[in-house]
Amino acid sequence: MKSSKMSYCDLLIIGGGLAGMQVALHAAAGLQVMLVDGGVVGESGASPQAKGGVAVAVGDGDAPRFHAADTEVAGAGFCDAGIVKLVCDAGPARLAELLDVGVPFDRAEGDLLMLNHEAAHRHRRVVRAGGDRSGLLICQTLAGRLRAAAHIELRQGCKVVALINEADEVVGAWLEHSSGRREAVLAKATVLATGGLGQLYARSSNPAEAMGSGLTLAIRAGAQLADLEFVQFHPTGLWEGAQAAGRPVALLSEAIRGEGALLVNERGHRFMCAIHPDAELAPRDIVSRGIWAEQAKGERVYLDATALGEAFARRFPSAFEDCRRAGFDPARQRLPITPVAHYHMGGVKVDADGRTSVSGLWACGEVASTGLHGANRLASNSLLEALVFGERVARAASEWAENREAPRSSAADLEGGQRPAPVDAAQAARALHEVRELMWSTVGVVRNAADLEQTLERFDALSAEFPADSAIHDTIGLASLMALAALRRCESRGGHYRSDFPQPSERWQMHTIFDSSGIRSEALIESR
Repeated sequence: MKSSKMSYCDLLIIGGGLAGMQVALHAAAGLQVMLVDGGVVGESGASPQAKGGVAVAVGDGDAPRFHAADTEVAGAGFCDAGIVKLVCDAGPARLAELLDVGVPFDRAEGDLLMLNHEAAHRHRRVVRAGGDRSGLLICQTLAGRLRAAAHIELRQGCKVVALINEADEVVGAWLEHSSGRREAVLAKATVLATGGLGQLYARSSNPAEAMGSGLTLAIRAGAQLADLEFVQFHPTGLWEGAQAAGRPVALLSEAIRGEGALLVNERGHRFMCAIHPDAELAPRDIVSRGIWAEQAKGERVYLDATALGEAFARRFPSAFEDCRRAGFDPARQRLPITPVAHYHMGGVKVDADGRTSVSGLWACGEVASTGLHGANRLASNSLLEALVFGERVARAASEWAENREAPRSSAADLEGGQRPAPVDAAQAARALHEVRELMWSTVGVVRNAADLEQTLERFDALSAEFPADSAIHDTIGLASLMALAALRRCESRGGHYRSDFPQPSERWQMHTIFDSSGIRSEALIESR
């Protein structure tokens, strides 16, 4: 067993994507900040892979209230109106900050920002950088500033295995380094910015590490989780056939359809025209179900972007590289596609400042359930949420840390703290494969009670094969919570579609909440 050590900071941030970096960069200058990431800050996680951009109402004829209205329509009547207004109103200021620090957003004639159109937006309001390299260029810019900040310490290449609780308050976390050495980091305030959980599915756009670790950390610490059933499936993943386990499916950005690409089946039929008046630009859940239905009939589905010709490579360089690596020429060939698990609207329940239900713990980014996205995220609102809530969490957590005494735990108190139980690696890999396949087939684009009940029974049997304090047991447990939430919500809304309850129901205008005592419902309110 490797020896443990103890470290201290004022503000501990778990996760180095856009949300985590934003918290670190906006933390009070007098605080000692530590940011922990399993990979390389600015390169790992989902944020650098974001190909759309940042949705913000800055164009002529646009306004935050119009952005808010589009967000609420996409959210299927499930958004928190107060949070939506807060985020959309703050968008221009957060964009101005990125411009000030040198993010190279694309420009139109006259050096004006180029504003792009994406599905379910009624105005051109998505700003992009490097065509479809927005997430990467934003993260690279902020990571450079992060590394230059003397008060921010980076711990890269290590994972968090447990949060540290002291008298019902989170006071830090246990880290495990690649060498196997363990480290207890005590902090006055702790922030989860760990990203999503798409890799619980067999087909996902998410990076390999997106296994919902932040959610399992949170619920073990006593925090509430909300609306786990709401998963957004991106309709156009580039499908090369069988994917290696944990390998993300390359995305063909929604912006490609915004520029005129069409969805067709093997016979060249545009099937979306009969499903929704906006056809290819309908909300993502509707497009995903349209593709799923074609696939269920045995049809292959394609994205036809040939009308863009050679402009495809110029407008969408990242997608072009993905296509060429897979052996496709988008200027001349239709591209085979599939829906993929993409974004989780549920997460750790937080308030308008990112506070969780546990003292000393905040959350922001995809791991958090803020109320912005409702039942279905509007395209390119995720980077905006990370920017806005990252700044708000930084202010709230900084104020907390400035008025708290340092945790009093000693090395002796913490030695031997939570360590995941060892399991047979091959057995765990087989279990994870089965979890992913079941999540995709039964907790995916289309769901029904019979399949969900069978899946829950199988998850119970699988979890019994592993120690309760093992990582794979936590993963199976999180998948079970998602399936249970999907079974409990007897309606269809946004990213949650039940073939046995295909319509939304006023009875289900309520949140699904999990905590240590179990599952319950909570009335939907206008503003938290």
